[in-house]
Parts: sequence; structure tokens; C-alpha cells
Amino acid sequence: MRAAPDPAGLRGPVVGGLVAALGVAAHGAAGGGLPGGADFALLQAVSVLTGAVAVLARQRGRFADAVGLLAVLAGGQYATHLLLAAHEHNASTTSTTLMAGAHAAATVLVALAIPAAERFAALAARTLRALLGPVRAMPLTSLAGFPGTPLLRAAGPLGAIGPRAPPVGR
Repeated sequence: MRAAPDPAGLRGPVVGGLVAALGVAAHGAAGGGLPGGADFALLQAVSVLTGAVAVLARQRGRFADAVGLLAVLAGGQYATHLLLAAHEHNASTTSTTLMAGAHAAATVLVALAIPAAERFAALAARTLRALLGPVRAMPLTSLAGFPGTPLLRAAGPLGAIGPRAPPVGR
């Protein structure tokens, strides 16, 4: 049987795409504009770089992996904020604080969602393999002392093989 694909292998593209999407969404929610032209190309470069770093920073252990993922996402959100805010000259202190809060909320949300999505994808893959995989025959067990004789499912608690047979060992 083929080995199942590792859902964590999708971490790079997912992290990169979410950093870009949530960076633009957080920036827009705080009153910023949408990227265009060269900014959009730079945003794609930032998302690809963040996804690659997320794959390289993957560690064993849930806590270490969560902390590493949070650091990568925070760096990606900071980079998208710098990129998107570079051309805006009318940013006030209120919108900067609101924007920082929106980016921080996006970072925490994604850091919690990605490991949960990976566990769900692994569970779904195992379930589908079990449901759609080949049917396996159940092995037959034998009675102790009678090798080769299949154990009947209707055997009583004292080892009787039928309803009228005497108990074993008396």
C-alpha cells in the first residue's frame, strides 16, 4: 500500500498564501489601500519567502512548532505591513495602531488554524484510506488444544462449542 501524503507538506504554500491574503485584509480593514502593480509583485515575493521559511522552520514537538510558526507568521505580517504601508503618506497614529492590531490578530488566528488544519487533514486522509481501501480478511483464531479448529463465535464462557455440549475440563 502506498504511503499517505503528509499534510504538513502543504504548509509552505498555505502559509505563504495566508500571509499575503490576511496581510492585505488586515491592511484594508484598518483603512489602507490595495496593492497594485509592483507592490503586488513584491507581495507575492514576500508570501513565497514566508512559505519557504515556514517549511524550513518546521520542528518536532507541538510547542516548538507552534512558536516557530508564530514567529514566521509574525515576520510575514510585518513584511506585508511594511510593503503595503510604504506608499501611504496619510497614516495617522490611530490607523497605525489599528493596523498593528489587525496584523497581530491575523498572525495569531493563522498560527492557531494551521496546526489544527494539518491534524484534521491527516485524520480525514486516514479515514478515507480506511473506507476506500481494499477489504482485508479477518484472521481465524483456533481453540487452545485443538490447532487448526476455528473458534466459533457462539462458544460459551466455559468453552462449550454448542448449546448441548458439556463444559470443557470437568
